[in-house]
Amino acid sequence: MVVGIGTDIVTKTELNPEWLTPTDPFCRATFTPAEQQEAQACRDRHSYFCGRFAAKEAVFKTLGLPTDTRLPLGQIEVLHNAQGAPTVRLHADAAEAARRRGIGSILLTLTHNSDYAVAFALAQSGPDSNEEELWQT
Repeated sequence: MVVGIGTDIVTKTELNPEWLTPTDPFCRATFTPAEQQEAQACRDRHSYFCGRFAAKEAVFKTLGLPTDTRLPLGQIEVLHNAQGAPTVRLHADAAEAARRRGIGSILLTLTHNSDYAVAFALAQSGPDSNEEELWQT
C-alpha cells in the first residue's frame, strides 16, 4: 500500500561544486561517506550529487513530516544496488519517522539532463517491504 510520495527538482546551478568536496561542511552533513565514495567512481560527480540531493528531498517528503522539521539529509542515504538502480537506506531519526508512518520500503527514480536533476520517491507498507534494508539505525 502507498504510504507517501515525494518529488524534487534541483537546478544544477543550485549546488556549487566547491560544496561537494569531502572536506566541505555541506558535503559532510548532506552525503554519507558511502555516497561520497560512490561519487568518486562517477565521471560527472556534480550530476551525481545533484541527483542525490533531489532524491533525499523527495524521500524526506514521503516521511510525512512537517516541512519545518530539522532532519539532517545525511540520515537519508541513496546508493546504487548491484543492478545500478538507486536504493534508499534510512538512519537515526529518518528511520524512526519511517517506522512511525509504517513505511517498509521506498522506491526511487532519478533523472538528469544538463540543467536539472529530478527524483520521485514512493513509500510503501506491506508484506513486500524491505524494512531490514531500509532502516539502518
